[in-house]
Amino acid sequence: MQETVPIFSSHYSIGRSILTLDVETNEKGENIYEIKNNHPVSIISIVKIHNLKQIFLIDSSFSGFSEAYRNLTATDVQLIYGIKLHICEDINDKSDKGRVNDSKIYLIARNKDGLKELMKTYSRAATDSFYYYPRLDWNQLNKISENIVIWIPFYDGFIHNNLLKYGVSIIPKFNRMPKFCIERHDLPFDDIIKEGIINYCNEMSYETINTHQIYYYKDDDARAMQVARCINNRSTLNKPNLSHFSSDSFSFESWGKSS
Repeated sequence: MQETVPIFSSHYSIGRSILTLDVETNEKGENIYEIKNNHPVSIISIVKIHNLKQIFLIDSSFSGFSEAYRNLTATDVQLIYGIKLHICEDINDKSDKGRVNDSKIYLIARNKDGLKELMKTYSRAATDSFYYYPRLDWNQLNKISENIVIWIPFYDGFIHNNLLKYGVSIIPKFNRMPKFCIERHDLPFDDIIKEGIINYCNEMSYETINTHQIYYYKDDDARAMQVARCINNRSTLNKPNLSHFSSDSFSFESWGKSS
């Protein structure tokens, strides 16, 4: 049975996670790793308390990288860092019509050279290619070196969008082997996406990887996550207008149950 890889996101992915990268210290200046009720939970404390030796941290900006690297290095945990980006057909098409076929990708640094390239790639995506958000197009993606690994997310990847969004139809050409994430969060359309990914990967001889997105610590923290997203979306709990929010399993606790 394939291991399920936990993918963490931090509060630097604004609106997507309530997990921090903080480390508290005592009066002697020593690091304290603990998890308190009704208190923000740090990814650093999670990996220390639960004895994780490796962590995939995929955020939507580089803002938290230095903090993550500094604090995780102190715990002897290997940080595998990635960026979640929008990807479109043509970055020169800066129109609302051109956004119809947008989807998302994970770009993960394989090594130090990959990390440097990832920083440059994100910088270009956030400046020259920017339109509402940092983005690349498929031609740019195929110019990225082997020092960066390409994963296609389960949610919001192009297969998810092809299957579940009206008017979307895109089948990109890859110049190397990407990996396709498969997840299970008990959402009503999970099986539809999973079947689509497996059929596509079997046809194209692409690999799949079992993953689990983690945005909060316990299942019960889904309520706090909902509040945070409502604030970010400028909506209310009475009318939150949140997609993919009929499950409380985007938690570390839920990953522990499935792994």
